[in-house]
Amino acid sequence: MPGQDKFDFAGVLRRTFATFTRGLGPILAIGFIVYSPYLLIQGLFPDLLLPGPDSWAIYNWLDQFVALFFAPLLTGAVTVEVLERLRGQSSTIVRSIGTAYRSIVPLLLVSLVVA
Repeated sequence: MPGQDKFDFAGVLRRTFATFTRGLGPILAIGFIVYSPYLLIQGLFPDLLLPGPDSWAIYNWLDQFVALFFAPLLTGAVTVEVLERLRGQSSTIVRSIGTAYRSIVPLLLVSLVVA
């Protein structure tokens, strides 16, 4: 149609990857911070994760908790970080995680519906 702008797919991809590579450090830091409780449990209690009759129940519970809680939290925090960068605004790691944490109920509901 006349007067309508064309969608620049290559430009969108260029901007997306440039934003991602500029924000790679904060995104990795968010992932480490969000998953640090899980990593801490693995480091402090390695026997819980060894195969055995009693440890499988604990391992399965821990694995399900991580999948249910930490994965949506990480997804939300990274999404906030990327959106802020795409808007040209500065964002902090704490702000991204905080925004995702405040939105954890909708994130969990979406995760349960999708799973």
